[in-house]
Amino acid sequence: MKKDGIEIYGGFDAWEEYLSQLDVAGNPTILRGNGTSVISTNNVSSSARWDGFIVEDGKAANGAGISNSYSSVTLANMIIRGNAADGKGGGVYSLNGNPVLYNVEISGNKADSGAAMYNEYAHPILTNVTISGNKAVVGGGLLNRYSSPEIRNTLLWGNRAETGSNVYNEKSSSPTYTYSLVEMSLYGSGTWDYSVGVNKESNLIKNPAVVKNGFDDAGNMQSGDYMLTESSPAIDHGFNSFLHDLRFRNVNLQLLTDNVLYTGLPYDLAGKDRIYDNRVDMGAYESKATIIDPEIQRYIDIPLTEGVTTEPGPG
Repeated sequence: MKKDGIEIYGGFDAWEEYLSQLDVAGNPTILRGNGTSVISTNNVSSSARWDGFIVEDGKAANGAGISNSYSSVTLANMIIRGNAADGKGGGVYSLNGNPVLYNVEISGNKADSGAAMYNEYAHPILTNVTISGNKAVVGGGLLNRYSSPEIRNTLLWGNRAETGSNVYNEKSSSPTYTYSLVEMSLYGSGTWDYSVGVNKESNLIKNPAVVKNGFDDAGNMQSGDYMLTESSPAIDHGFNSFLHDLRFRNVNLQLLTDNVLYTGLPYDLAGKDRIYDNRVDMGAYESKATIIDPEIQRYIDIPLTEGVTTEPGPG
């Protein structure tokens, strides 16, 4: 993507009327790599948007899943999984710029440095993101170089690396964490390790208790399920106002005239109500919300046929 302001959406099944009805889980739109980065952006602002996609099987030196250069692109309602970089950023690599991520799962990615995300002179904003099950030599979750991401309502847990299992900072990097669940060490010491960044407000260090971790007991990578179980401390521990800060476009797909921006995110990554019990959960998935089942109407014209009657009549 080189032209600014373009919005690209997936997750539809051809009955929808509004962009807000996209469903990543129910209507997976999968983008796969072919020996290169799956998505590349160059010199675009946050008005450029990728929304509603599963990004997988990318292979590249840097940014196997998504590679951003001088870009502040918006990445929303996405699963970035199973990508492998020889160098930096198995899931996402950002060089300069401030990408915006929300309702995103980044899992099962590999890289030498920054398996989930590698940020270099970049300051991304992450809201309700789940980063887990990624593996690197350095920085299994995030590797920040001259970068200070803002991390909000996010799960950063269960990544693996020889150095910096979940976060590795170098060269004046200082991420801030607010209302997030962050694993401070492989063993979970119970105290905040300021080498990973700034403990700004209301963060947790507890195990998030997801349905299935991205590594088995032997340390082998496996496909994880990052929905929250009923015992998860991440339930009702996010901050609603972070969602209200985000603008979500509500465009009528048929008429394309109802071009309205409203605040807040209506659904989580599984297509469920984003806020349940009046307070948002941490991560990309809401624990007990109701899945939205849209009402679908189909009209059938029954023609007049000699010798055949219908009840009700034709119409």
